[in-house]
Parts: sequence; C-alpha cells; structure tokens
Amino acid sequence: MKPLSILVEYDSKGNECFSHPYVFEIDNFKIPQWQMKENGCNQPLDLKNTPWTFVDNLTLFNEMIQELNQSEIIGVDLEAHSYRYFDSK
Repeated sequence: MKPLSILVEYDSKGNECFSHPYVFEIDNFKIPQWQMKENGCNQPLDLKNTPWTFVDNLTLFNEMIQELNQSEIIGVDLEAHSYRYFDSK
C-alpha cells in the first residue's frame, strides 16, 4: 500500500530504533466481511494427517501454482525482515 521505508525513531529513553516497516499497512488494515463468515470448519487441522508435497522440480511447481490459483487467499511467510527481532525483555 505504501513503499517500504525504514525510519529512525527514538524510544521513551532516547534510544535509537527503527520504525516498523509495515506500520501504515497495520494501521489501515481492515478485515473484509467475507473473511469473517464461518466456513463450517471448526476443527483444528491435525498436521500428522495433513498431506504435503515437497516441491523440488518444475512439474511439481507448476502443479502447486495451479492448485494455489484455485484459492481466494493464501499466506506466505518469507522472513524478509531478518534485521528485525522482538525482544521479550
């Protein structure tokens, strides 16, 4: 929604820190109503019984893309901001 910018900020003690790279998106996040409707799946998934495929070639990759294209929404975790960590102190 907004170009990525990492700005220097200061905490309450005057220590230098960085702004959250997605603060604009977080502040303006609105959940679409269609995502708030029940889908009939109230049971948690059992990962031991969940089929999976290790995608390690172009054929499997293309099959994966075809399957993902059938979904309205998918989630991807890239760990793209490895400079950022959250201290529990």
